[in-house]
Amino acid sequence: MTTTPCHGGSDGSNSHTVPVATPAATQARRSPMMRKYIAHSLVEAVVDLHSKGIVHGDLHAGNVGLAIPALTDRHDKEYIRVCPDVTVVLPVQPAHAALSAHFPPYITHGWNFYNYIQAIGGKQVSPVVKIFDFGSAHLTNKPHPNSGFMYQIVPPECYIKGPGALETPNIASDIWALGLMAPTDRALPRRVVMPSD
Repeated sequence: MTTTPCHGGSDGSNSHTVPVATPAATQARRSPMMRKYIAHSLVEAVVDLHSKGIVHGDLHAGNVGLAIPALTDRHDKEYIRVCPDVTVVLPVQPAHAALSAHFPPYITHGWNFYNYIQAIGGKQVSPVVKIFDFGSAHLTNKPHPNSGFMYQIVPPECYIKGPGALETPNIASDIWALGLMAPTDRALPRRVVMPSD
């Protein structure tokens, strides 16, 4: 996942593409406790969506990530110590951060989320799941047809009754997709997102 911020300066406007998300699944596989926290947080996120009357409609591991604990809360030195080859760009003054919502603390190289979590707090730091891509989402009281499901998350009624059996994703199809992710490594998010996302 990347972002392309645009900064105005004395030499005009400059833009650059910066990665703000990196794979986390391989690091999380090392710890059964981390997998438990991730699965629990994922279920809580889906329950929260459904309690607000929202159906995601495209729930799969590619649309799930982990929030990075804020690097601006005095953990940046620990982070740099754990990942010395990584360039972290931080707004130095809080006033700059407040004026530049598009300028989160960027990580400009791949990094090891699991080692970072261990360095800043160990097992007491629980990852927070973030769900992305609400392009297929809708309110339960205002459903809209979908162009289809990814083959990895097709609900069983589509296999039994055919592709036209379920034209609109519903809460049951979200629960099915959640269940498909839970017992496997697919439950592990493939991305890590910045706290400002």
